[in-house]
Amino acid sequence: IVVSYIFITIGKPESVYLALPSSIFISFVIGWVYVSKAKNNESEEDAVRLVKFPKKFALTNVLNKLSLIAFMGLDIVIAKLVLSPVEAGQFALVSLVGKMVYFLSSLTGPLILPMVSKEEGSSGNPIHIFNKIFAITLFFTTVSYLGLGVFGWLTVPMLFGSKMVAVLRYLPFYLLGISSFTLASSIIQYHQSRKKYLISVVSFFVALAQLDYLFDSAKTLNEFCYILGVFGIAQFLIVAILHRI
Repeated sequence: IVVSYIFITIGKPESVYLALPSSIFISFVIGWVYVSKAKNNESEEDAVRLVKFPKKFALTNVLNKLSLIAFMGLDIVIAKLVLSPVEAGQFALVSLVGKMVYFLSSLTGPLILPMVSKEEGSSGNPIHIFNKIFAITLFFTTVSYLGLGVFGWLTVPMLFGSKMVAVLRYLPFYLLGISSFTLASSIIQYHQSRKKYLISVVSFFVALAQLDYLFDSAKTLNEFCYILGVFGIAQFLIVAILHRI
């Protein structure tokens, strides 16, 4: 949001799309700073110990990325297949706002793996450090949802122009789903860093169910956004329940 506002303020609205990669870069820098400051407590024995390739971690990481693509990438493709050209174009605008919410809310994502792993190695109980990261994620998610979802009628036209007025009514529930998906992703990363992979597998199948439901049931833009919102919320509820078990 901040990057988009800067581009508009300096008279470069055509560069607003750079807000998304800029968010990724900022997230990378934050993660790099925290990781570089972490103390290296490895002993010489640990340094020479043979490390096996983490096959389960790599596989579930692929599943997590596929789930993200299904929720944040393939939606555009499916919209072009099942919606009218006008509504598909409108959904592209809705999806752009959704990606802004996701990238802003997930700025703390790169911190989870290194900090949780480090804490587990030193104390064996990283839940308290995850709770702090999750609280920050929840704050960013809440701010972005309020700014672009609840008050989107004011902020979104300011950022993208009057063409967004036609899709404002779809934003609140759709962005609630995006926000829920973002929070679920943080919990999934936490469990993956602790070598607990069940949630990643379950999340992947939820993503597959979402794609199937979009193809079979979404006929209008309203239905399309509603399904994405429902599955985003369902993703979070399922992950939260498994997290507490």
